[in-house]
Amino acid sequence: MARKMYLMVPRMPYSGCYKLMYRGDIYYMMGFIAVLFGTLGFFLIVNLFFSFLYLISRAAGGKFYSWIVYDFEFLMILALPFFGLTEYVANEFYERFNGFVTRMLLLVYALLVFILAIICFILFGYFADLDYRGGE
Repeated sequence: MARKMYLMVPRMPYSGCYKLMYRGDIYYMMGFIAVLFGTLGFFLIVNLFFSFLYLISRAAGGKFYSWIVYDFEFLMILALPFFGLTEYVANEFYERFNGFVTRMLLLVYALLVFILAIICFILFGYFADLDYRGGE
């Protein structure tokens, strides 16, 4: 019974047990933002590896993408965060430029994706640490 009352009623508004019981909505939001940045970083890393496949050849990237989605509409929607960005960029590059320029642009694209992934993982660590510490 005493334990139940301890969980229901804080002793003082700014005491340690009050902080453990009520952390506020903003700190729960930090965990959600951390998960968002972690997921975005993971999707960018998958796109980075897929861009390396397109860097080898257009046929290898195109065949791998068609093997993944297998011409089903719902698989195209499911594979969009994993491969959609690189598929769009690589196809645009290969249609507009010759092979050498396309590969140079894909290297620049891969570098940009790598930098964005690092930034996302840094922000993931920052927001996860804020959620873990409770904003202190």
